[in-house]
Amino acid sequence: MRRTVSLALLVPAFLLASALHPVTTLPQEDGSAQSTGLVRQVENPPSVAGEAVLGVVDTVGGTTMDWFFNGPSYRSLLNSPEYGMHVAWMYSATDGAMPDRNMRYNFYDYSIGEWNWVDPDFMQSGVNVYTERSGFGNLGADPATGVAVVSAHLGSPIHPEIARDLAPGAGLFEYCSGSPNADAYQWPYISVGGSGAVHIALIDAASADQIFYAKVDPWCEFSIPVGAAAPQPDPMFPNQNVAASKVSDKVVLTWEYSEGSPDPGFYRISEDGGVTWQNPEELPWPYAYGGDTLTSYHISSLFPFFDLNDELHIVASLMPFVGGQGYIIPA
Repeated sequence: MRRTVSLALLVPAFLLASALHPVTTLPQEDGSAQSTGLVRQVENPPSVAGEAVLGVVDTVGGTTMDWFFNGPSYRSLLNSPEYGMHVAWMYSATDGAMPDRNMRYNFYDYSIGEWNWVDPDFMQSGVNVYTERSGFGNLGADPATGVAVVSAHLGSPIHPEIARDLAPGAGLFEYCSGSPNADAYQWPYISVGGSGAVHIALIDAASADQIFYAKVDPWCEFSIPVGAAAPQPDPMFPNQNVAASKVSDKVVLTWEYSEGSPDPGFYRISEDGGVTWQNPEELPWPYAYGGDTLTSYHISSLFPFFDLNDELHIVASLMPFVGGQGYIIPA
């Protein structure tokens, strides 16, 4: 089933309610139907039922991918203030094995006020980032140059690869392969620091449950991944995330231990661009429920970011844990 790619910006979030059911979901490489558009702010927004509408929805692409992400939400929409807005998503126009799976890219050019690749058939909008079957990556942007940086895993043996645009919005990419240093690692999620270094959180391909850290700096020197969890537990599920500060050398890794009762969350900070790391710390339990309902982090956690004051923030998806049983109702 075709669905639009819509990435929300400057809009309120709505809670979707559903019946409680046990956590039985595991990541799949292939599936069908993922709905995600971009909301663009306008100078004089119209009103609906007396409430302001902050923007208009631009349909910038489409996909049939179900497992758009395996764990938490990753950066798919980034602003380069002097150039434009970058959007990337995992694309396929088919079902089943999805031989056309790829990371796909579009760009809103501030100089002309238009998207670079928009077609009346939204499945034709955007451009493929990679030249071969790929996916399960995310988006970064170099703060200095404004170019998009996109990750993916691909190939045999499976390995991560980083793509960097030649100019802001050009859609012409150069590639940095993780092979051979990062052979047998997958789900590479990235964040680009202020110096242009690409910081990467990976999962091993053999067990698909251990978190590793790697870096590309300078281009294209792909470091050998190193384990990041010990002495805390590994995630046991591909729910890792990474964020790099744009105003210092701070980097943070986050993950959730998916086999807890309830599931704890962890973070680990480097203050020197990933050279050395502080001990991993467990996140406190936020108050969300009450009574005999415990708060648990969820496989769709965690989303870290540094603000312009270099302070770390983490947005978390939570779930209720009742009588020793976790239930999928992220809040």
